[in-house]
Amino acid sequence: MDCHEELERLALNAEEEPPSLDHEPSAEEIARWVHLFHYSPSTATSLIQQQRNGPTRTKVSNAHWTAVHARWEATGYDHLAYEHELALSSTAPPKPSHPPAPPPSAPDADPTFLVHLSGPLSTPSQIQSAANLPTPPTILHGASEDASATFCTIDTPTRQALESWLAHAHPAFRPTFIRYSAAAKDLSPTSVHPTLGIDATLPQHRLGDCAPEPLPRQDQYPVWYFFYGTLCDAGVLAAQLGVREDTRLVLHDATVRGGVLKIWGGKYKALVDGPEVGGGVVEGKAYAVRSGEEEEALRVYETGAYEVVRCGIGLRGGGGVGEGVYVPV
Repeated sequence: MDCHEELERLALNAEEEPPSLDHEPSAEEIARWVHLFHYSPSTATSLIQQQRNGPTRTKVSNAHWTAVHARWEATGYDHLAYEHELALSSTAPPKPSHPPAPPPSAPDADPTFLVHLSGPLSTPSQIQSAANLPTPPTILHGASEDASATFCTIDTPTRQALESWLAHAHPAFRPTFIRYSAAAKDLSPTSVHPTLGIDATLPQHRLGDCAPEPLPRQDQYPVWYFFYGTLCDAGVLAAQLGVREDTRLVLHDATVRGGVLKIWGGKYKALVDGPEVGGGVVEGKAYAVRSGEEEEALRVYETGAYEVVRCGIGLRGGGGVGEGVYVPV
């Protein structure tokens, strides 16, 4: 960005949005930034104030946010946190004054990113060519009545390849990369792994040579999901799936065995493996996910801190959905 562009951004930010009168971020805002960016509370407080009031901050228009808010709110972001995420993707990360808070679980070994389609990276084919990929990357759309935004999903090596190519071919262009966090899903076709409460490596759980493929399969739809937290609310579920408010989603009272509920971060529920013998019963809701698109929305809502595993669901009143169903934990 040259001096003229920087001065224009300073003027735009100062003109369009005066500094906030709120001197201290709320506890909810601080908790959000600690969770999303792994800052300490004091660092999160300082950076929230900078993002609100700093004239050089990265600014996202309301039209842009409207186009992408559904996907990013599902992962815990609000407008301000989204602006900060964009700033981190295009500049060196700010150095906190204290060690960052540890994440609730180990970070992804190979994180996925979204790259905004613009400039010399305006199409999947251009990204394929620039990064020397065998096939074009997957495209994702966000749209509202007023605006739209389009992204492609890429991995870390592809991001590095794009940055290297741009540094030589288009050094003035600044791409937008955003980390994409979704619950992991890797259902084995040759073993029961992963299954709630079961160690698939133990002899009694290994499948014989002639055993059928465990259900559900990786890409099997419709498929039952078990919920035990906020998604037990039909209104919350409808919002995450992007369906109309007057659409009636059918949630069934249900239970699973083999797991126990734990609390991490002082507020977040997590269903983890319980003892194979004498394990407790967890109550919640069951919902039949109809498509890969619905499933992706749920995985994004849960974030990469969770995992999709197989489990067995029983419907209250004696009905049984049976084996081959799974749950984000």
